[in-house]
Amino acid sequence: MASELIVQTLKGPTSGANANKIIVPSGHTLDASGGTLVPSAGQVVQVQARKFYAVGFSTTSVTLVNITDVYVDITPTNANNLLIVQTHLPMNTSGSTVYARFDIYDTNAGSKWSSNTYTSSSNYTGTQWEEVPILSTNLAGTTSPMRLQVRTLVGGAGGTLDFGWSGIDTRSITVMEIAQ
Repeated sequence: MASELIVQTLKGPTSGANANKIIVPSGHTLDASGGTLVPSAGQVVQVQARKFYAVGFSTTSVTLVNITDVYVDITPTNANNLLIVQTHLPMNTSGSTVYARFDIYDTNAGSKWSSNTYTSSSNYTGTQWEEVPILSTNLAGTTSPMRLQVRTLVGGAGGTLDFGWSGIDTRSITVMEIAQ
């Protein structure tokens, strides 16, 4: 036999060992799958991740191009929530005056998503292999499905950016939605 309790506010006791707590006993579940839980500001709403392999992508483009397979999909729950995108890539350049610039592009909307001109840069100091962290935080700006794609360009005096350190390295790109 199922029963239904309709209330507007639940409050725990104001004193004692469990003051200001509402406890769900061990072995029981609070199932909100049919409704909506509203998180407090600063709490993680969702995390989406995608793995990819660091295989033979290289470019000589001086304009931003998609880095093959380095994207993640998310449908934000609130346009005013923050999204934090993070990944890392192994790369090198073909000359000591060549460098890389990165941004994040929403391919579903057909527009740049990262808020500044670039979100990251690398290899200003030479041609050695570097592990490049890419981190970008911005308002979601939509509740429509997004594909957040990492793009790059070659800066400096011409040359090549190479992301092909190893074809067997598994990498990941992650996006977290944070309530505001």
